[in-house]
Amino acid sequence: MDALTRENALNIAKNLSLPNVVLDIMDDKVPDSLIDYFSTPMVFDLSGEEQEEYGFGKILPLWSSANGDVIFAYDFMRNDYFSFVWDGDIKARFSTWNDLLKETVSRVMDIVWDDQTEDEVLEVLKEVFDGFEVDDMDSIFRSIIRQK
Repeated sequence: MDALTRENALNIAKNLSLPNVVLDIMDDKVPDSLIDYFSTPMVFDLSGEEQEEYGFGKILPLWSSANGDVIFAYDFMRNDYFSFVWDGDIKARFSTWNDLLKETVSRVMDIVWDDQTEDEVLEVLKEVFDGFEVDDMDSIFRSIIRQK
């Protein structure tokens, strides 16, 4: 199998009409304001054989958590999104872009929430996710609050 190159992955992401900020993250140009929450998936550093072992080619890695332990990806076979860890375990599946973002917002919330009020945390989240084309951050935030 040929390795999934960064250039090929970016073209695929553009064809999927993913937001520009996702393209930047995939292209190892994580904006400074997102560096504490997102990183570029290390898949582009793997050989074709290593990528095949992880199933890359059937999936498109979009971003990783800041420390790279969880990867968020698009699954071509199932036409959905999911998160997984490097040992191959799938953490969760998401049927829509908003479902994927809700999980990501929740992860970022856990990082940023300290002594702030809910309104202050919501403002931080709106800034962090400004370029991700989130449909309704207020509703996503309130939904996450209800679940915790």
